[in-house]
Amino acid sequence: MVANALIYKRHVVLGITSVWPTLLFLVLFSATAVGFTVFWQLPYELWWVLLLWAGSFIFLTVAFWLLIPTVNRPTNWSAPLMPWSALASIFLNIFLLGSLDKSSFQRFGLWTLAALAFYILYGVHSTHDAESSSLEGLKISDKAGVLASPDTVKATTPPLHAPSDGSPPEICCVSVV
Repeated sequence: MVANALIYKRHVVLGITSVWPTLLFLVLFSATAVGFTVFWQLPYELWWVLLLWAGSFIFLTVAFWLLIPTVNRPTNWSAPLMPWSALASIFLNIFLLGSLDKSSFQRFGLWTLAALAFYILYGVHSTHDAESSSLEGLKISDKAGVLASPDTVKATTPPLHAPSDGSPPEICCVSVV
């Protein structure tokens, strides 16, 4: 899921690019991974079919890499070898899930439901509460040592970039009460 979202985010900007080429690629790639997994599980040997599936992975990835432009490239740091690393993750996740026996898949489903319930019942509310009270109780001290209220944080916080004269930037101290 994360790898799918990463590819989607890199190649789709709503209102600028069309979502359909990227979605079509992700569906085709996932279907190819399912097909490979099914043929891997068959009792008779069809190694040449597995080679065809592997060739289709490479063909789909190269076609996507050449035909669909990357429109949202991070400036500071990004995952290496995109989209190859994300597609390897998608393939391996589908392959491993497809290789589970029935009882393992049932246990996986139960743990997934338990984690989802925990997230819905606790995580969403906890995150919302933390975001709504993030500035409450902050004390900001400026370089003169005067405590400022959270309303004046922007006025007392120095810029994040270094001054043009080459001196180091001034840094404020933030402490939570």
